[in-house]
Parts: sequence; C-alpha cells; structure tokens
Amino acid sequence: MSREAIAILGLVIFGLIFGYFTSRSSQKREAIYSGPIAQVFHYLASSLLCTLTPTILVSVIVLHVGFIRAVLIALAMFILALILLLPYALLEKPAIEDREKQDDRGWTREDAISSGL
Repeated sequence: MSREAIAILGLVIFGLIFGYFTSRSSQKREAIYSGPIAQVFHYLASSLLCTLTPTILVSVIVLHVGFIRAVLIALAMFILALILLLPYALLEKPAIEDREKQDDRGWTREDAISSGL
C-alpha cells in the first residue's frame, strides 16, 4: 500500500474509534430521541470532527501537501460534518418537542397542594 493510502486508512480508523467515544459521551449528556438514523448522522459528524486536527498534522507532516491545502481539507471536513448534522437536527427537533409535550403536565392539584400557596 502507498503512504497516502496508509495515512488515510489510519485517519479513518482513528475517526471511527474516537468518534464512537465522542458520540457516546455526547449522548450521555443529552439523549437522542429520534431513533437510530439520527444516531448514525450524529456518529458520522462526531467522527469527522474528531479527525480534523490529526488530518492537518498527517497532511503536513506525512503527506507533505502544504499547510494551506491541509487547512482546506480540514475546512471541507468541517463543512461536511455540518451538513451531516442538518438531517440530525431535522430529525431530532420534532422528537424533542414531542418529548417536551409529554413531560409538561402543567400545574396539577398535587402541585398546588404541595406548594403551600
């Protein structure tokens, strides 16, 4: 395999591994309610964002593409991650709104009694 293929394969593996941990950490802080498709988009965006800095370093140090080109590659990856987060947001927003409607019981008689007003 060529040096470029090994570098790209290493970055992909890095992104898949650390993207999993980043996505899992994010889901622990705030759950995803809209299902597995949204989780996939969230995971892919996390993977891309995790590999931004390593991509710049590998591009400059190993592949010798130049700093400006490496930054442009990272910028393209960032834009792709934002594009992947758009369908995630479109799926997640209605699910969060439905969840909030279910959680909002309003002011009940028990609340009035326990408040002491």
